[in-house]
This record gives sequence, structure tokens and C-alpha cells, in this order.
Amino acid sequence: MSSRRGFREAAAAPSAYSVTATLLAAGGGEPRTGYIGAGLQGVFPSNAGLSSGLGLDVNYTANLAESFSVELSLAHASLDAGGIGPGAEFKILGLGAVAQFGKPFGAARWYAGAGLAYWMNDISGAAVTADDSVAFTVAAGADLPVVTTGDLCIELRYLLSDADLSTGSTLDLDSFGVRVNYVFKY
Repeated sequence: MSSRRGFREAAAAPSAYSVTATLLAAGGGEPRTGYIGAGLQGVFPSNAGLSSGLGLDVNYTANLAESFSVELSLAHASLDAGGIGPGAEFKILGLGAVAQFGKPFGAARWYAGAGLAYWMNDISGAAVTADDSVAFTVAAGADLPVVTTGDLCIELRYLLSDADLSTGSTLDLDSFGVRVNYVFKY
């Protein structure tokens, strides 16, 4: 018998607790289980003053129900901010929470979610400072099984945020992201 169950088998189970722990992490899985992940995200800001860059994150996904989970993350991104000043660099350290709903399709699982993040912003190399900000996140993706102890998650994200600058102006931090996350199941 396979350690992975399809949606029909899981739906026919006598209780939600008999669904195997190998259901995928994002968008739910076996209730009362969780997964640790590490991600790499390409960040593409809508503001022309910020260049595209890479972000890294570590995350924990808690499955609250078979189709519902919450992902908590700690993320860091660093972007060239030449539009703010020559040689300036914009850094973000973020704490986030995203609620996710998902369903299996074949051996994989799709999911979609929304959440909030608190960003601690820093600008180096310029005589400008940025206040911390709150970001609204929408995300959609798929978990693809690669080994019995882990899944590869491919995700698209859109983040909406602004940061107040010491100059009295506001910096638009809206960005599109493509995230690849490896989830360790235990």
C-alpha cells in the first residue's frame, strides 16, 4: 500500500485523523501536524527605484484541518535602491503569517492564501531612513512530492506595502514574487 493517499481515499477515511501524514503541507494536511521549510524567492518590485532581487525565508506550516493551514515565516530580502540614492540598498526583515486553503490534484496539491507580514525596513548607503511597514500578501501555488520526507513548493505571491521615509515621502514596496520552497516533513 502506498504511503500517499489520493483525495478520494482520504475523503473515504472514517475520520480526519486517519488521513496519512504524507498529505502535502501547504493548504492543509493531517490535522495537528506541521512542516518546516526553507525558501528562495525572486522579488520583482513595482517601484522603478528598487531593483529585482532575491529573498530567503524559513517557515513553519501548521495544518489546522485537512484543507486549511497557516504558514509562519521569517524572511529577508535585499534590493538595490539606486532610485533612493547612489549605492543605496534596501533591506527587509519580515515576520509573516499566511492562511492557506488547498486541495490535492493527483499526487500534488494546489493552494491559495492570504496573510499579513510585519516588515522591518532598513536603507543603507543613503541619508534616508524608512519606517517599518505592514504588508498584505496573496499567494497561490502547488506542492509537488519529490521524496517521502519532503515536497517542493512552487508559489506566486503579490505583496502590497508602503514605507514612510524620513524625507516625508512614501516608498511603494508592492512586489511580485516567485517562490521555491522545500518543505521537510517529519
